[in-house]
Amino acid sequence: MKSMNQLIITMMLCLFSIQAWAQNGKLFNTDNQLSSNLATQVFQDKSGFIWIATRNGLNTYDGYHITVMKKEMSNFLGLNSNYINSIAQDHKEHILLGTNNSLLEFTGSEFRKIPLLDSKGGELSTYVKQVYPLKNKDVAVATSGYGIMLKKQDTQECHAMKGKVEKLKYIHKLLEDKRGRLWIIAEDGRLHRKETNGRVISYFSGTEGVSAQDIQQDALGNIYLASKNQGVYLLRAGSNVFTRISNIGNLPIDNIYISRNNKLYIGSDGLGIYVYDPQTGFLQDNPLFCRLVNLAKSKVTSIIEDNQGNIWVSMLQKGVFMQSNTQNDFNYMGFRLGSRNVIGENCVTSLCINQGNQVWVGTDKDGLYLFDIASRTVKGHFLNQTTVLTLCKDQQGRTWVGTYTDGLGYLDAAGSFHPVDLGISKSVGIFDIKQDPHGNIWIATMGEGLFCLGKDGSRKNYKAKYGSDNNIKANSIPNDYLIKMALSKDGSHVYVATSVGLACLDRKRNSWTSTFRGINCLNKNSFSHSVFVDSKDHVWYGTEDGAFCFDFRKGIEPKHYSTAQGLTDNGVASITEDNKGKIWLGTNSGLNMLNPKDGSIIRFYTESGLQSNEFSDASACTTQDKKVILMGGSGGINWFQADRVKQHPWQAKVVISGFVVNNKMVTRGMQSGSYTVTDGLVTVAREFHLSHDDNTFSLQLSTLTYNNVEQIRYAYSINGDAWRTIPAGQNELAFSHMAPGRYKYRIKAICNGYETPVKEFTIIIHPAWYASLWAKLFYLLLFIAAIMLYLRHRKRQMEDKLILQQHIHAEEMGEAKIKFFMNISHEIRTPLTLIITPLLSLIKEDKEPHRQGIYEIIRKNSERILHLINQMMDLRKIDKGQMVMRMCQTDMVAFLNEEYELFKQQALAKNIDFDYQHDSDELPVWIDRNNFDKVIINILSNAFKFTPTAGHILISLSHTEHHACISVKDSGIGIPKDKLGTIFQRFYQTPADPTDRNIGTGIGLDLTRSLVELHYGSITARNNEGEKGSKFEHGSEFIIRIPLGKDHLKPEEIIDAEEVKEKQNLELAEVEQLEQEVKEAENTENATGISDMPGKTPASTSGSARGNKAEIVIVEDEEDIQDYLKAQLASDFKIRTYPNGKVALNEILKNKPDLIISDVMMPEMDGTTLCTKLKANINTNDVPIILLTAKSREEDQLEGLQTGADAYILKPFNMDILRRTIINLLTMRRTLKNKFTGNERQEEKVEQKEIQTPDDALMQRVMEVINENIGDSDLSVDMIAQKVGISRVHLHRKMKELTNQTPHSFIRNIRLQQAAKLLKEGKQSITDVMYICGFSNSASFSTMFKNLYGCSPREYMQNAMTE
Repeated sequence: MKSMNQLIITMMLCLFSIQAWAQNGKLFNTDNQLSSNLATQVFQDKSGFIWIATRNGLNTYDGYHITVMKKEMSNFLGLNSNYINSIAQDHKEHILLGTNNSLLEFTGSEFRKIPLLDSKGGELSTYVKQVYPLKNKDVAVATSGYGIMLKKQDTQECHAMKGKVEKLKYIHKLLEDKRGRLWIIAEDGRLHRKETNGRVISYFSGTEGVSAQDIQQDALGNIYLASKNQGVYLLRAGSNVFTRISNIGNLPIDNIYISRNNKLYIGSDGLGIYVYDPQTGFLQDNPLFCRLVNLAKSKVTSIIEDNQGNIWVSMLQKGVFMQSNTQNDFNYMGFRLGSRNVIGENCVTSLCINQGNQVWVGTDKDGLYLFDIASRTVKGHFLNQTTVLTLCKDQQGRTWVGTYTDGLGYLDAAGSFHPVDLGISKSVGIFDIKQDPHGNIWIATMGEGLFCLGKDGSRKNYKAKYGSDNNIKANSIPNDYLIKMALSKDGSHVYVATSVGLACLDRKRNSWTSTFRGINCLNKNSFSHSVFVDSKDHVWYGTEDGAFCFDFRKGIEPKHYSTAQGLTDNGVASITEDNKGKIWLGTNSGLNMLNPKDGSIIRFYTESGLQSNEFSDASACTTQDKKVILMGGSGGINWFQADRVKQHPWQAKVVISGFVVNNKMVTRGMQSGSYTVTDGLVTVAREFHLSHDDNTFSLQLSTLTYNNVEQIRYAYSINGDAWRTIPAGQNELAFSHMAPGRYKYRIKAICNGYETPVKEFTIIIHPAWYASLWAKLFYLLLFIAAIMLYLRHRKRQMEDKLILQQHIHAEEMGEAKIKFFMNISHEIRTPLTLIITPLLSLIKEDKEPHRQGIYEIIRKNSERILHLINQMMDLRKIDKGQMVMRMCQTDMVAFLNEEYELFKQQALAKNIDFDYQHDSDELPVWIDRNNFDKVIINILSNAFKFTPTAGHILISLSHTEHHACISVKDSGIGIPKDKLGTIFQRFYQTPADPTDRNIGTGIGLDLTRSLVELHYGSITARNNEGEKGSKFEHGSEFIIRIPLGKDHLKPEEIIDAEEVKEKQNLELAEVEQLEQEVKEAENTENATGISDMPGKTPASTSGSARGNKAEIVIVEDEEDIQDYLKAQLASDFKIRTYPNGKVALNEILKNKPDLIISDVMMPEMDGTTLCTKLKANINTNDVPIILLTAKSREEDQLEGLQTGADAYILKPFNMDILRRTIINLLTMRRTLKNKFTGNERQEEKVEQKEIQTPDDALMQRVMEVINENIGDSDLSVDMIAQKVGISRVHLHRKMKELTNQTPHSFIRNIRLQQAAKLLKEGKQSITDVMYICGFSNSASFSTMFKNLYGCSPREYMQNAMTE
């Protein structure tokens, strides 16, 4: 009987352990990272990682992530098959894999094939059934067809195991027992044993006819032999006979496993797992439960127990299942027990102690269960398909039931249900029921407020007053939507958790505000879950923001508990108290035991044995003595003795399960730039090296404890900084863009207050080569060198700056001199005009020999001044890039001979030996004759200037294949040696006696050099040294080198020689013609005594006013030139003179002359502006204008001609040329006038046939529109274009073409002409005329009239009346 009781007790304990154990498990399949559901083996390596072999790849698991390895993945080299049969680990901790065709070794970074060799050394390809490490560090490989292959330690190949065992070819399983004997199961099911001496035994008593499937040995030395459908046989230590274990029966066993507590796990082929306890002989039938798959129908391929005692099961077609071995003190009933569950699978919504060990369990949509926690049986099931929200046991033994949609009622002792009518709809949810010490029943409803059912049968309803939900001072319940409630110990206060906060009814004062110091609600707008009053009358209020504890005797400020204080979650659903005064808080994610004395919190999760991590609102109760607590949630119910629940010690260590750099997993020997990240395995490495490019990385952490990863938090510190913690359930630390340096990491794991030892390692991020220590040292040296170079450069820069300033100053001085000469040249040309022009007249008229000599001296010196001015102009052109070369082919021999002849007379005058030598009779060279002539003349002039009387000058011409060489050598004073390099600089003058008459301006040689360079040549100077005894013992020599041919010339620089000759002939002919005309004019004057102009050229617009002489206006600010011109021209023309353009403009507009001669440079208004204004005025645009000026630049001439000037004559001028220009312009004007007036052809006497052209028709239409609207001030170009019928642009173009005026100017001038006509008639006032002609503003009218006629309308009218 005693043994029977012990058996029953043992069976109950087993049942309890099974029910507690079956709650927690994890399934791994293809739905959550596993490569295949066809799992062939599960294995844990020495580091603690889980390896899973499948028929479609290899998998590793660190508790957080599964890493899949397949042969098609490029980051796992050497994996030649995805069909993995067996996994093992050798003494080097390398993983060994048996595949369907080979043996592989995984080193941590790559897979290496270990060849299986036959007796001849040939490599075999075979199905590897098992890889089995032996105690001597060799590895035995069971193959299908080639027997047992042996891999010796430290070798990388396998050979067949020698001896009698070689006869066994098809091997299924191997086992090495504690005595070193090798047990062998062949594929035919026969059992063999290889003795230590090599002998093979094939007969074992008790196994006759048994087909062996697997063999294992326990810690005591007992050997278990599993067979297929023939049971399990036991060979006890020291025995030689196998005995069958009858309690196991004939199961379809595939494999067996012996746990550390010596329990035998049996994996069957299609019937799941059985657990056999050798001590009791009890066989557990499928103790593991998984909601996702039916483990009782699984094909188990392997079973192991990991380091924490968790059981791992690999299955064909269903993946891998892990059963947690977490120690816990929580009893459980719910769906996770599978067939042993007796309270349904629905969520538990309410709990209430009935009597003894019985508890009422209210569920969602599954009614009410009466559950016995001692026997784990159900005593009754009531109110099926009803959602029970609350339960309450009253003093009369009735159980009150509040439902969601079925109203209120109670169950009597017989189990009959009695509905209770509250006078409200049954659909109103009854969310809570409580009984006070006086026997009153309090009922909280969702929408109808609070009810109190008196013991005497009375009923009272507390409902919110209007506006009380927004007025916290109203003496009313804040709203009618009540969730839970609690009563104070004496029943005087009713605490209600509403949808807007916590309210309290003070029954003694009948007040909703007295408890909370004048307000009716605390934690306004905080969503409520539960309210509870503890043994000290403290009120605990559970919300979505944590739990609040109120002691209203001290005030209304609560203690607040949330995740910040250590709660598992802020959503506090249920609250209760144990017999020790500790508060238990069920949340939306875990259970918490809070010690109010010190605020410490112990957390529990599903892994601890909870029904789930989520608890239902106020679904909690205790036994009368508060020793046993019951709590319900979505997974069922838990009950436990509060004083026995404790946090079991947790031991683990942190490893780096993964090191990811730039999205690549770090492996042994992996390179980062030029650095090896680590030479060992990542899990054990103490130091990692990264290049500067790999400064973004992440660390994957694990404790390799697989049953509680959701509770584990990791904390880390870098280089001694404060600890930083990441949220529970996360295991990855990510770091980006880390600066180069040495980082010492300290990492620890925390679980329920327990911490692992700190793991330390170092990550070194090496700087780029340009940021390394050596580089920085180099930079420092470079910086020092740079500073020294800078100081040196600065010093040189200051010196260069000084030199540059001197050079700039010299250039500025040169520019200033040039500007001065340019300005003075304009001033010199005016007096030169009054010298040269009268002088030419005197030379022509006065033939007395003595005076002719004086005139010649004056002429030469004037021309010298003019030559100097022209040189300055040439230099200016060269500086501005405006000097254009006109190269033509020239015979240099003949050209120099002409220059020689030119200076020959001067040589005779100074008694200088002047000679010309050349090495050929003809030498064609491309030069600009006019400019190269200046070069030769300048050099020869210098030679004659500095050569004394009776001296020597030699000009010589020679040539090479590519160059012509011109040399001018003299026997003068020579050039100082230190000045040979500066004589070609502008304004340089050779030092000489102050009284020396040969001092020059310093521009001749500069101009010479510039012109030679424009000829692409060079000029040098040297002294005649080393020629003693010769006639050129002293003096200097200038050498000019000019390239031959024309390949070096630009196309625009080349002109044809014939063209040059033709132009010269044309100019010569024009000069001769001019001279002939002048002579003819003089002869005519002499013969008739009159000018050819006055009587023959009616150039006047009012001949009666001025006689027959043409009228010329001279505008000149120089009185001398003005008087000279007047004196020269007064005999032939009527002359008017004005000092500037402004004065002249007004007078010319009043009285139009026949011709105008104007200077350009004048004060107030220059000649160019005057010319522009006159040519723009329709009354004066036909008057010829001659610009007479000293501005000789071509751009000045072009500007003058662009303004409309008819002639541009430079000062000093030839009076005869000026006179001829005047005559030509007046003659041309007279000819044009006759053509347009018809006098030339007497067209008025010819009968005209009117044929109107399109332009005439257009002008006729335009004039018609203007005449019709002349008085309309709004007349515009757009109006004319519209009425004429053409576009505005087309009208503008045609008017400009036909009238030389824009349409706007044409309209204005027509109106002004009409106004002038009306003013001359004098019949209207000026204002009337203005309006008649379409002007609306008197000031504007007067200005425009004066611009056209040179006087105001009033002056014009007065002048007309006086005439």
